[in-house]
Amino acid sequence: EDGSYEEFNLRAVGMLCAKDLPPQLEPINFKHAYKKQFLTQSVKISGLSSEPFQRILQGIAVIHQHMSRSFKDGTMQDWTPSEFQGHPTIDVASRYFTPTRDLGISLRVPFDSHVDLKKILTKLVDDKWVHTPDNVVEYCQVIRNEGGKLKYVNCDPAVFRIGDIVEVDIGFIAIPIASNQVRLSLMLCSLSLLDATYSDVSILIMHELTSILTSTERIHSAPSYAGRQAASPNQTHQSCR
Repeated sequence: EDGSYEEFNLRAVGMLCAKDLPPQLEPINFKHAYKKQFLTQSVKISGLSSEPFQRILQGIAVIHQHMSRSFKDGTMQDWTPSEFQGHPTIDVASRYFTPTRDLGISLRVPFDSHVDLKKILTKLVDDKWVHTPDNVVEYCQVIRNEGGKLKYVNCDPAVFRIGDIVEVDIGFIAIPIASNQVRLSLMLCSLSLLDATYSDVSILIMHELTSILTSTERIHSAPSYAGRQAASPNQTHQSCR
């Protein structure tokens, strides 16, 4: 009841059906500094109603239920997936900036050159809004090494395209909103490119995508980025960092 709760994360495989990703190339001008909180890198993924994706949705529902018990009954709003072409989707985002009033002991870090190629975001950093490790998103792609094993390597976020099969590492936090309510927020911790085969094809072959989404589960037995063992797409973890 004191508002404290455990931090979880979950890895989800799906088709990338919408994105707002780096690099930031267009100038940003704000009349009001508080609007910096709305600058995000975000993705929408869908499993096209495949069984593995349904299990991911069930996992999110379990996490929501668990986290809601850290608050007074009825305080946390319900979470429901969005839709794409009639199929359930997951929307995940990460803010570029954190207000300094919320920093605590968090460290400030520079923007990665692939994220802020023209230093547009760097120029928005000031004494009230900064970039921290919690704002960093890890971008990777899966490759096969000389031994034939799959591994994750860092990549440029510009490589992602609509239709790619991706793995999203999702963090979960409770965000205070009006009227003493909180909502579940899905935080983008990392994005990995698994398969680019279907990026440029018509949505009319969605049944083929459903097949590859199901078969992609086997990738999760491969070693993961940052030395972590890749997990089952509906497995939960204590922290995303």
